[in-house]
Amino acid sequence: MKRIIWAVAIIAIVLFFAFRLYSNKVEINKAAQFKEKIENVPVRITKVAMQAVDYEFSYLGSFAPAHEVNFGAEMQGKIIQTYIEEGNPVTKGQLLAKIDAEKLQIRLSSEQVALENAKATYQKLSRDLERYKNLQEENAIADINFQQSKLSAKQAELNTQSAQIQIKSTQKDISQTNIIAPISGYLTNKIFEVGTMASPNANLGTITDISNVKLVAMIPESDILKFQKGQSIKVSVDALPDKEFEGSITQISVKADAAHNYKIEITVPNSSGLIKAGMYGTIKGKNSQKQNKLLIPRAALVGSVKQPQVFVAESGVAKLRNIVIGNSFGNNLEIVSGLKEGESVIATGQLNLQDGTTIKIDK
Repeated sequence: MKRIIWAVAIIAIVLFFAFRLYSNKVEINKAAQFKEKIENVPVRITKVAMQAVDYEFSYLGSFAPAHEVNFGAEMQGKIIQTYIEEGNPVTKGQLLAKIDAEKLQIRLSSEQVALENAKATYQKLSRDLERYKNLQEENAIADINFQQSKLSAKQAELNTQSAQIQIKSTQKDISQTNIIAPISGYLTNKIFEVGTMASPNANLGTITDISNVKLVAMIPESDILKFQKGQSIKVSVDALPDKEFEGSITQISVKADAAHNYKIEITVPNSSGLIKAGMYGTIKGKNSQKQNKLLIPRAALVGSVKQPQVFVAESGVAKLRNIVIGNSFGNNLEIVSGLKEGESVIATGQLNLQDGTTIKIDK
């Protein structure tokens, strides 16, 4: 009987492990199929090509605030009251927060009492001096007594002035417990709350003024002489396709970067606040001559305008590559460096790609 039980138990164990091995094999096969599916990502490619373009030049850039400042406290202490939230508009001189000034108020009260005492002493000694002066003119007192009275009155006057200076100093310290907005704009970064310990060396937040914004763009050496400081220029905003803005060139770099591009800044009035810092913008202009440009579709671009990248198809693998872009021509972008004519860039399907992902090219 025991042998039968042992035999049944052994058979059950063998069947259990056989089932587990089969299940694991199924899971491995599913994972392999999934991996195959993920790796062989279907994409479409386009060739990097030289094309003749009507040179209505345009340059991509991004908007930055014309004026932005960090602010802090002028006096050390604990913040006991705040009067604004992040994102709210502020005006120059507006009270943003209050630092505990109780000890300063006590010191001020003490100094005001000291001033009153100094004034009273000075008034008494001034009257004494006037009396001694009359007595001296009548030779009724010794000259040394008159001089001593004169010195005492002068000292009392200086003590009164010193007390007044101390009060002004304390009053200034009290005024500096008010944290004031240094410029008008929006509170774009708030890093203080009730209970925060403030000090003159600690940043408490950022105020951003977008009443004027700067479009910052990189212009290649071949076109930089088309721009002059003070020149009026048309600007479009990607997020506001139905509107056009006019700005003025306020800065042109005198030194190129490694790719021979020059930074320019175009200041654009923005009293309506429609243009937000960080939005993309385009500088537009016209040139009567056609030029050959190395182009790729705008859809092939990944990353940002500041750090543009594309996926290049190489031997069935997607390779991520850094590039430098110049003008935009409709739905195409000029390649300044990073790609060569004839290379294949991936124009669709990039969302599922990583550097090194295998691909399947759709015809």
